[in-house]
Amino acid sequence: VGIENKARLTETFGAFSKLEGFCGILIEEMVLGTELIVGAKIDYQFGPVILMGIGGTSVEIYHDTTLRMAPLTEKDVASMVESLKGDKLLKGYRAAEPINMGALGQLMVNFSNLVMALDTRFESIDLNPVKCTAEGCIVADARIML
Repeated sequence: VGIENKARLTETFGAFSKLEGFCGILIEEMVLGTELIVGAKIDYQFGPVILMGIGGTSVEIYHDTTLRMAPLTEKDVASMVESLKGDKLLKGYRAAEPINMGALGQLMVNFSNLVMALDTRFESIDLNPVKCTAEGCIVADARIML
């Protein structure tokens, strides 16, 4: 955030590279869109579970999330969207463009496949925010606890 030029990028990279455990960075363009949260954890009783909800800071205020057991199908993702109180925000509320539901479905299924492939080698994964627009969905921030 706030990296407008090569000099600022070099400065930021230098600061991050001094942190213990630093392995690299991924740079994405700034995108405005509807913010979602996507996450996963290993439940001691049910195994891998996937969370999706209205994200960014809104998740802390509204707690509008839904859970499903992994692996997910496109049908599961559609059901997750339908179960959110804020589903209208995703479908184009008050003349706003609806998000690309196909891109969201693909992101969620791919994320579910990753969770299944990682098996029990992680404690939790948080993608927040995932910014979705009519064109697609971009993961703006991610945290993986091994």
